[in-house]
Amino acid sequence: MLRDYVRVISDDGDPHEVTALIGITPDRTFRAGEIGPSGEPRTSTVWSVALTGVPEVPRDEILGWAPDIVARFRTLVDRGWRLSVVLGPASADDDPDMARGFVLPMEEMWSSLRVEIPQWPPVPGMNEEFVARDLAACGVRLIGIRRYTGVPPQMAARIATVGPEDGRRDQIFEADDPDLAAAFNRAWYATAVEHGLFSEGERFLIAMDQGKDPDFFQAREESDAWRNPRWWELVWALVELEPGWDLGGAGSRSRILGSGGHPAFDLSSVDGSVIVGATWWEDDTVSLMVLTEPHRVETLRAQALRILEGSTLDAEKEELTAWLARER
Repeated sequence: MLRDYVRVISDDGDPHEVTALIGITPDRTFRAGEIGPSGEPRTSTVWSVALTGVPEVPRDEILGWAPDIVARFRTLVDRGWRLSVVLGPASADDDPDMARGFVLPMEEMWSSLRVEIPQWPPVPGMNEEFVARDLAACGVRLIGIRRYTGVPPQMAARIATVGPEDGRRDQIFEADDPDLAAAFNRAWYATAVEHGLFSEGERFLIAMDQGKDPDFFQAREESDAWRNPRWWELVWALVELEPGWDLGGAGSRSRILGSGGHPAFDLSSVDGSVIVGATWWEDDTVSLMVLTEPHRVETLRAQALRILEGSTLDAEKEELTAWLARER
């Protein structure tokens, strides 16, 4: 029996609160999470819903169920809560992700269920003007949106899934600290300089879900071919700092660099040798995370192999394969 694990990270991870909002009663709930700054689990609410079939359940049946999940959980998405769905066996003994935390967002589940590459209509690109305006308000200049730079954005977006034993280092801030913006800015810049985030003129990469652009998001939702994996591609923004930049304050109000009024982003050096991330945790703290040589981290390499196995995009496969082949 397969199950769909619907994971929602809410303010407090309370299953009763989220169940009340979406009107779905699961057959069971359990706790899963990312890995906190000291290696402790950070919990979130997870629903387990049994599919009406066996492991050979038709892929179309599973894909047909997906739009309802998106619609029912729209309230949570609109509130900025993170949502992911994965398929797995019913037994926790056979599903390491139940203990480790989920690594597949919705779009990769859809992609992994494709038997062959379909002929999709073209997908419009993310609006660079929107990205430029959003970043400019934080004192960050957009140079351009980039794809297939040799550094897979999916891997930068997974910095919170690795722990201290993998080399991740965190600095912690209280979310209600009135001096958070200034303290975060100082720490972020010092971290960026120390670990080599910047190149030529303080340039770096920002991993972006294209759905951050409201027009792109609406077009994706209205598309008859929304299953096209190109709608769900993560892309890079190649940027550089400008005088007066403010990731801790203005960035927290940005769609690209913030979430829920807190700094939230996944950054990479242009050569991919360092990832810097920020996230907000359920205990009202903000983490500034850094990970060097991510291609050497076994946790990320295992995730890259799973993505590679399910990918239907040739260019994405080539990039992941090249990333995995980097000298270790």
